[in-house]
Amino acid sequence: MDVFLNGMVFSLFALFLLSSLQKIVHLRHFLDTVTAYNILPQSIARVAGALIPFLELAGAILLTSAKTMMYGATILIFLLLSFLFAVVQVIKTKRNVICGCYGRFLEAQADLFTLVKIFVLLILTFVVILTPPNDAAVYTPLSVSIGLFLTGMILLCQKIWTHHQHTMRILRSTK
Repeated sequence: MDVFLNGMVFSLFALFLLSSLQKIVHLRHFLDTVTAYNILPQSIARVAGALIPFLELAGAILLTSAKTMMYGATILIFLLLSFLFAVVQVIKTKRNVICGCYGRFLEAQADLFTLVKIFVLLILTFVVILTPPNDAAVYTPLSVSIGLFLTGMILLCQKIWTHHQHTMRILRSTK
């Protein structure tokens, strides 16, 4: 069980590390994305947008040690709940907004798929919180492989869904 749990933790680490670094590298673009959600006043949205990638990075890094894992998971749960709220608001108002989940690495819409993905990540993160870590998180080649596989599956599912949406828009426009 430790191997699978460590794999889940490594998956969260890898996903949030990738996401945070992409947002930091393209910070202006991410700030525009956060502002486009139109949930917070623009000045507050820009501050939140500037903080989010660094909170994601801190959460990811804190997951790498058994002593700080709970802090990292708590930061990620706070962020995921914030993302959940924002995406629900976008869906309720039927607006098309890029979710900004992965920065410019993989642009996707804030939609029902995004909600499902957030719920999956919340479940993984709650499992981390509810399962006390051993004295040291040991990342074996198997647990890292499991983590990379889970991360790859999340990204692949997102890519397939984004491609499907794009294809459906093209088909609808040709009618």
